[in-house]
Amino acid sequence: MRPTSAPRRASRAAAGDWLVAAVPELTVPPAAQDRVVHDLRTATKRARALVRLFVPLLGSPVARAENARLRDAAQALAGTREIAVARALLRKLRRKHGGRDGAAIEAALHGLGRLAATAPAAAEKHAAMQRARDVLHATVRPLRQISASEANIAATVETGLLATHRRCRKQMQRARATSEAAEFHEWRKLVKRLFYQLQLPGLAASKPARRLVRKLDALQERLGDAHDVHALTTLLRTNTAGLGGAASVARLLRLLAERERKLHARCLRLGAKLFAAKPAEFAETIRRGLRALRGAARTA
Repeated sequence: MRPTSAPRRASRAAAGDWLVAAVPELTVPPAAQDRVVHDLRTATKRARALVRLFVPLLGSPVARAENARLRDAAQALAGTREIAVARALLRKLRRKHGGRDGAAIEAALHGLGRLAATAPAAAEKHAAMQRARDVLHATVRPLRQISASEANIAATVETGLLATHRRCRKQMQRARATSEAAEFHEWRKLVKRLFYQLQLPGLAASKPARRLVRKLDALQERLGDAHDVHALTTLLRTNTAGLGGAASVARLLRLLAERERKLHARCLRLGAKLFAAKPAEFAETIRRGLRALRGAARTA
């Protein structure tokens, strides 16, 4: 379902349908399983963003329970995802670096092959995938059972979006002030939350709103790249002997530190443009979508 479509039915049903559409099928060849794991993790993030948006209507106990189930389902898939991401990043670096750097990258890739052999067995991995899928479908039920008028739903959505936008701006400032990977990771989570929340069907009903969604997508992708670099850095530091040895890993860590620094700088440049608008200006950008949620006639 396209995020720009403005449904005539209740927004609670649209939110449920939108979430269901994001849940991938599990009947795929083994070579495609990494992609399914990625899609499942993405769907859980989308679901958590919706749950957080509708906390006042779901009630805190229900929202906390749903959020915890979704978080646990995503974490159960993290192990297989970590090695796939590390391998993809090292292969990207291999295309850019030769000589001793290239040799260090090859050694790390070889070591990753051995680490992959200790990853969850196929049956365990499939069980985690099935569990995530079941949890996602279960989350649809409380969303569809929300008992509130469309006007109340729209007011809740507006309040939630403004709160997420405000937190994104504040977290960006913390990331800039500290330059710490953990602060950038927190910023990434908030940017992704806002990105998914704005894709609620009918919300991005104007060109400025759709442009905002595209810019948020670009920012969360770059923040994701920086997080992947940091995750590989952690993997190298905790498996130094198995991924090439101290000298080889030290060479890779220098490459990764410079890459992470450049990505952080790029993210801050993107964020400065994206979050220059204050929350009130942000609300104005999405006003057409909010009117649509309230049941107002769509404007051209």
